[in-house]
Amino acid sequence: CAISLSNGQDVVIHEINCTKANTVQAIIDHSGSTPTIGFARITGRFHIPVISHFATCACLSNRKEFPSFFRTIPSDYYQSRALAQLVKHFGWTWVGALSNDNDYGKNGIATSIKAAQEEGVCIEYSEAFESTGSKTSLTNIVDTIKTSTSKILHYLQTVNFTMNGGERLFFESKGDSPARYELVNLQKVTKGTMEVATIGYYDATQPHGQKFTMNNVNIIWGGGQMTRHTNSKGQQLRAELPVALLTDSVFPLFTYIYWSAH
Repeated sequence: CAISLSNGQDVVIHEINCTKANTVQAIIDHSGSTPTIGFARITGRFHIPVISHFATCACLSNRKEFPSFFRTIPSDYYQSRALAQLVKHFGWTWVGALSNDNDYGKNGIATSIKAAQEEGVCIEYSEAFESTGSKTSLTNIVDTIKTSTSKILHYLQTVNFTMNGGERLFFESKGDSPARYELVNLQKVTKGTMEVATIGYYDATQPHGQKFTMNNVNIIWGGGQMTRHTNSKGQQLRAELPVALLTDSVFPLFTYIYWSAH
């Protein structure tokens, strides 16, 4: 248990760089906010540092309640204000709020609501739920959303604009954003140095026949073999694949090429 661990271990640690201590010097804690809150509240009484890499609840910044808690990730305090600024940017003044029904969700949504109200945004409703909740409770939340006057969902379905880089942003009927991928090739430049070269794209927003394109660049396969998939005019060619593709060494060749979300 936490208390017994904070009192140290009876077994001597036999390592060159480790010595036995009477008490634990610091504890690397759980990633979730809920278990961290309980754990940090107990160990804080003994002034033992508790460090988390993913517990973001703003409540953990309360030094009076959690005097020895530290984290390597920003607090939700800042995320909440960023969300409030986003709502204000789109001109939404009458919105609904949803969160997980746990310490992380309830504290987070409370902070977000406060930040939104400071920006002049009104909150029509606030609901908390769990994916494992009863059908009745989830149905009630859905009914609340359907009967509400804040219709952000319908607005999001009509979002369609072009960003500065020329990329279109919109949401499909299922709520998905358009799929765009870069086909990149890890190319060995010097011994011990690899370079990421973009050799093609897949863009689901383009017309049929233009969704997949290859750049006018060399492709370096395993073993240093090189191919080019376009000619000097940029026209796509069906290049001959390395002979090694017909042998047992297929796998090493393809480990140098992968898709990257764009």
